This record gives sequence, structure tokens and C-alpha cells, in this order.
Amino acid sequence: MGLPSCADIEGERRARHQQDIVHRFPVHAAEVAYRVWCVQRCARHVRAYLAGKPLSQVWDNCEDDRDAWLRFDAITTPALQDFHVRVRVRVGDETSEFFDIGNLRASLYSVAILQLVNDLAEQVSYSTCSNEACGRLFVRQRGRTRYGGHRMQGVLYCSSTCARAQYQREKRRRDRTARKGAARE
Repeated sequence: MGLPSCADIEGERRARHQQDIVHRFPVHAAEVAYRVWCVQRCARHVRAYLAGKPLSQVWDNCEDDRDAWLRFDAITTPALQDFHVRVRVRVGDETSEFFDIGNLRASLYSVAILQLVNDLAEQVSYSTCSNEACGRLFVRQRGRTRYGGHRMQGVLYCSSTCARAQYQREKRRRDRTARKGAARE
């Protein structure tokens, strides 16, 4: 892919951090590009798996689906190391252990990989927004239900905004066609 090795990236980041301590988490552009590539590849892997397509076509020079799963695992496992499943139960008057949410320092990359793995575990079905100006991939429709619920099945648009925009676009087309038809008569 033409990117520097991870050790080179990490070394450069540490050197920049030593020079400028104000930037607590400096990130190299090549590292960002690599992580975006990883998330895209893992997303393609999950989509192919959920669609029943061959996984080996998602990865470059991949022999079979087993090799594809090994590559998926090699990317997702390190990205998920920040997350630990916990169950906290309060029994009687016993005070529960305080959990400081601020202790977790997960990156956007780790969160994106976690979302992909959760989608894989849930076996969600991805939909494409039918708004011709959007075309966004989505799982849950936002903004059309009460009490913060999100519809997942039988929806055409990713949000109520996209649904209204497409309705208005189609209404303007119908109105234009009707005006042209009236002008001819």
C-alpha cells in the first residue's frame, strides 16, 4: 500500500510528542490513512458476509474465506483491546463499584471497528437510502419514531430529513409536469 511501517509511524509520533507536549495525541497522516483503509476493508468484509458473498474477494491476494477471516481478525482484535465487557449487579444494600467512564481512551478507529463487530454479531441488514441525493448506507432510520426508537425494517430512507427531501423533490417534479400539461391545453 506504500505506507510506512507501524514502527516508523509510532517512532515519528513519539518524536513529535516530545517536541510539542501540547498535542497530547499527535497522529501521523499515514496512520490515519491506514486506519481508514482498515475500517473500509472490514466494513466490506461484514457487508459481504451478511450478503452471503465470497469474502476472499474483499481482500487483496486472499486465498479463501478462511484467510479472509484471519485478516479480519488480525485487524479487529487489536482495535477492540480498549473495550472490556462488564456486568455490574447491585445485591441488596451493597454499594456497586464506581465506574469512571473517563478512564476509557478509545479512538474513533476502535469505536468504528467495535460497531462493525456488533453489526456482525447482530446480523443486521444494511440498507441504502433511497434519497437520490444521499445514497448513504444505514442500519436504523433516524427521526421518524417517538421516544427515541429507530426503525430497522421496511424503511427506504436513512432519516426523516431524507424522506422529506425526496418527497419534496418528487412533488416538484409532479407539479412541473402538471404545469407543462396544463400549458399545452
